[in-house]
Amino acid sequence: MKNFKRLLAAAIAASCLVLPFGGTVTADEPETAVSTAAPADQSQDGEFISDYVSQVIDYLSVYAKDGVNQLSLYKAGLLEILKQHPELYETVMSAILGSIDEHSVFYKSGEFEQFISQLEGAVGGIGITFNESNGNLIVGSVYENSPAAKAGILTGDTLYSADGNNLLGVSIEVAQKYIRGQVGSPVTVGVLREGVDDVLYFTLTREEIGEKQSVAYKIVSAPDEQNEQNSANVMYIKIYGFMDNTSDQFDAAVKEADSQNINNIIIDVRDNGGGYITQAVKVANYFVPNGNVIVTEDHKVDLFDITYKSNNERTQKNDVVVLVNEYSASASEILAAAIKENEVGVLIGTKTYG
Repeated sequence: MKNFKRLLAAAIAASCLVLPFGGTVTADEPETAVSTAAPADQSQDGEFISDYVSQVIDYLSVYAKDGVNQLSLYKAGLLEILKQHPELYETVMSAILGSIDEHSVFYKSGEFEQFISQLEGAVGGIGITFNESNGNLIVGSVYENSPAAKAGILTGDTLYSADGNNLLGVSIEVAQKYIRGQVGSPVTVGVLREGVDDVLYFTLTREEIGEKQSVAYKIVSAPDEQNEQNSANVMYIKIYGFMDNTSDQFDAAVKEADSQNINNIIIDVRDNGGGYITQAVKVANYFVPNGNVIVTEDHKVDLFDITYKSNNERTQKNDVVVLVNEYSASASEILAAAIKENEVGVLIGTKTYG
């Protein structure tokens, strides 16, 4: 790229300055002009234009009148672009949200409803949830006894196709359209799996999943370490995702444990990609002592910070183990951290997603 200094020209004028090219005159004394027209041979180069505009804004923020800074210049340019080209709204918002961190996502029209549908209400299809990651859709949870579970689809698989329709790089909304269908109808789903070179194809029959199963539990027997002749009952609770019904379903598991005087509880959040923070807080509240901090939302502006504290009134004390793996994320990590940091349980497994 040519030296940026060659694009700048200063001129002193008594009243006005006429530029023979696209340009800007700042309000400084002496008046300063900077060309805003990119060289013709670079006008279609997006990376060049972005860098060029950045340099122009850097220059103007230093030499322009008081009150003009980089933020105000970028804001003015962005808002004017949106006024003239409102169709770019989703592109702009996607870029803004994506710049925060790799976990911040802008959902286009319809996509948000599809995302929320994975957390609320009833569902139909093959019994999986999936989330966007690096432009592709990754299986987050596979529901027990669902068509997907019976066929062998696994958490972490990348959705490749559905009935021959490409799913790489598509939106959640598009993928849902191809995967869901009439109850009893077949669908062939292709997935990519780490360590496997070829695409894996599974032919499934769609089922009416009904109310979402976010929690499954069962009582299992475990050897008593102090007396090998005896065994102790353990309540095993699997949380697939933190949905709007998770705390209610978890409550049923805890009450079952209490009614049978089961002290040992295993909470399995392996392959759980998260969900509602408030649901994770409600689950942690069963074990974290009253008044202790469960989690704090820490924002740049202190006014928006939220600290969730336990109001646990249970007299039953439990020995808790939380199972985690590399796909335990978001709300799952909140629950796991609350259990560990409040010293009411231990974590077993591999490093979590975050």
